[in-house]
Amino acid sequence: MTVAFQPDVAQAKNSSLVGLAALWSPVVDHVLSLVATQVTPAGLSESFSEDAFLPSVAKSVGALLYAGKAAEQHAQFAKVIADS
Repeated sequence: MTVAFQPDVAQAKNSSLVGLAALWSPVVDHVLSLVATQVTPAGLSESFSEDAFLPSVAKSVGALLYAGKAAEQHAQFAKVIADS
């Protein structure tokens, strides 16, 4: 999956790399906090070897994001992302 910023937002004259990273940070923090609820350190390497592990985690995290109304919480971020 590729996610890109709107062209006007991505231009160096409008945003620094640090500024773009700052836009991403709350979204990444949110997603990773939910991933952490689905993954346990014990047996993590074994879990990654299972084909269904990542799709299962993605499905669970997606449901949690939807239920938690993440789209509303990150509406400003969504405005600066380009359609893919």
